[in-house]
Amino acid sequence: MPSSIPDDFLARFILDKRYSKPDNQGHVKYNVFLPPIDKKKLSVYRIQGLDESEVWAIGDTFVASVQGKPLIARADILAEDVIGVSLSVTPEPAPHPRHADITGWPDDRPAQREYALRLARAAKLRINPDDIAA
Repeated sequence: MPSSIPDDFLARFILDKRYSKPDNQGHVKYNVFLPPIDKKKLSVYRIQGLDESEVWAIGDTFVASVQGKPLIARADILAEDVIGVSLSVTPEPAPHPRHADITGWPDDRPAQREYALRLARAAKLRINPDDIAA
């Protein structure tokens, strides 16, 4: 399966309030886009063509429920913004056909932070309408 086309929208689901800034006009903290230390990939979902309820259902079923945490928000970003920082979007159809990984991260943690900062600046925060504590 080919990599995501540049105008695909991607969602990074957020399960921790520390990673969102709802008071700052929809900005996302860079930590949302920082890959885990032991991996050089970051899980996202391709959401182009889905309505809002379908996107939230994917996040709830395949991310929040699996981790036993509430779905707080999501960070939406264009695949072209990921590609624009020299990373790739690689389809990884497990656990869901729309699942993908952001790959191509450098080994150096400070460099990863710089990439994550650039992604966070390009992303738009979406607060889960079903999250009563939001």
